[in-house]
Amino acid sequence: MDQGRNAFLSWKFKQHFTLKKEKGERNITVQCNLCLPATNLLSASKESTSNLKKHFKRKHSSVLQRAEMASDDGGERSAMPNAPPLKQATLSTSAITQRKVNSLVLEFIVADVQPFSLVENASFREMNAGISGGRTPMCRKTLMQRIERGSQNMKKALTETLQDVQTVCTTADIWTAHHRSFMGITCHWIEPETLDRKSAALACERIRGRHTYDVIAAKISQIHAEFQIQGKVSATVELRVSCIEKLMSLTESQLNGICDQLKVTKLHPQETMFLKEYTAILKPLAYSINLLQGEKNCYFGYIVPTILSLKAKLAEKLTQVQFSTHILSAVIKAIDTRFGQVLASHEARMAASTIPKFRLWWLADEERGAMKTAMVQETRLLHTEPSEDAGTTGNAAVGGDPQDDDNFFTFETAQQTSSSAEEEVQRYLQDPDKSLASLKTYPMIRALFLKCNTTLPSSAPVERLFSQGGLIFTPHRNKMTDKHFEQALLLRYNRLYWSIDM
Repeated sequence: MDQGRNAFLSWKFKQHFTLKKEKGERNITVQCNLCLPATNLLSASKESTSNLKKHFKRKHSSVLQRAEMASDDGGERSAMPNAPPLKQATLSTSAITQRKVNSLVLEFIVADVQPFSLVENASFREMNAGISGGRTPMCRKTLMQRIERGSQNMKKALTETLQDVQTVCTTADIWTAHHRSFMGITCHWIEPETLDRKSAALACERIRGRHTYDVIAAKISQIHAEFQIQGKVSATVELRVSCIEKLMSLTESQLNGICDQLKVTKLHPQETMFLKEYTAILKPLAYSINLLQGEKNCYFGYIVPTILSLKAKLAEKLTQVQFSTHILSAVIKAIDTRFGQVLASHEARMAASTIPKFRLWWLADEERGAMKTAMVQETRLLHTEPSEDAGTTGNAAVGGDPQDDDNFFTFETAQQTSSSAEEEVQRYLQDPDKSLASLKTYPMIRALFLKCNTTLPSSAPVERLFSQGGLIFTPHRNKMTDKHFEQALLLRYNRLYWSIDM
């Protein structure tokens, strides 16, 4: 090549292009480096770089402007005799290491439960190499090893976390599709200091055969034992009942428009009135369902006040409806049948009473005295339970130190505990503050709250676990083994309990 006639070789922006080949005696082909990893071959004359300048202005104008500003500053400074010498501007680019590439690939696979075979896809590897400057992702075997190691580390960290928790609640459900069934189990507890609810997934194991009670119970017990929480589980919430879909919010004109599009008969005015009435009367039911399906800010104590409020609102509407009296009556009867035991449950009522939002306001006046007495008894019992490291007088030697007898004769201590428990319950019930933060002032009530409200009102969280693995049955993913599917899904759900850099 005649370098004397090649304008490209002396062009000030040539570092942004790579010379690929010559086309005859007068033309060349170059690759724009700023367009990488995309392939963008440009033709230019050896005698002129006008085509390349047009591409530069059209696609990378910001780079061109910065270069021109630097050039202008250099011209002005050259006229200044005392100006310091200029240094060539350099772009600081941190090198992408192989470890970083592997971590990003692992995060990508776990975040969407992608098939492990993706890392061996030619296009995927080419894309990674282009983005990372020639680095290639790890192979499938290495990925599987990292997934398994991450799963082990996550399980160990989660088990250690649960060791410091006094009470937990688990939710369990079975998910079936394409003749494959998985049992999902999630764990939930309340952080004692902040009273925030914490959650983690314990398992999503394959269930084979019939879903009988003994099979389900054995699997739940097995998972509880693996995480060493057998004696801490306040309740296992299973298989919540079906709930209604989102209530219709379309206007009459929108409904008629849909009927026209579907070429079906339009709704009769009475039918429209019925639908409006139907959505109005069931709005409290939909609100109650959404409330009890919450995970972060919903506690076991919400159940009884929510059901009582729902029944009251539905009863009010009985005298206001024209078409739906039978529906309201059926719903109220179903609530009594389905939740009768819950409404009478001592645990559920105590849980509601320890939530500052409710206290005893949800109870009838004649029932509040008995509930207050029960709260005092529960608080006193919690406060006087012996600790694990407390000594027993039965092992004391006869004739020992008389001061040791103080551990046996505790009449005054018991009276003080009873008095302080009654006083704290009284102050708590008179406090108008409805925030959970107010429980910091009442340590005994706070302990009772943690004991009673760890249980969740529904099993909705475990169904959210299944939704995170919803693509497992698609053709590209259903070849993943049950073990690897569970590991990837739990790593995604329990992101706080493992590290990418393994």
